[in-house]
Amino acid sequence: DTIRTALERAGYDVRPIGRPVDLLVGGRGVNFLLEVKTATGALRQSQRDFMRTWRGQVAVVRTVEEAFDACGRALINQWLGAAGAASVQRLRRTE
Repeated sequence: DTIRTALERAGYDVRPIGRPVDLLVGGRGVNFLLEVKTATGALRQSQRDFMRTWRGQVAVVRTVEEAFDACGRALINQWLGAAGAASVQRLRRTE
């Protein structure tokens, strides 16, 4: 619930969907699928199967910071395309 609240306060639309993942998040014209887990929580087999075959964005998050990071990565991918996102990741690794 903390992750949902933080995303909503940041201006994202958040809808709990439960299956196949916990949250549908929308912001800045992009949709995100987030599975929220505790620090030691494991994915169900159905969730692993879904994530393996899903052609869109989906992320497992355990903290508010991970949720914002996942949404930010999805926005970068949307705006810059795969090549631009790869460049950003390379830059992050050199910091």
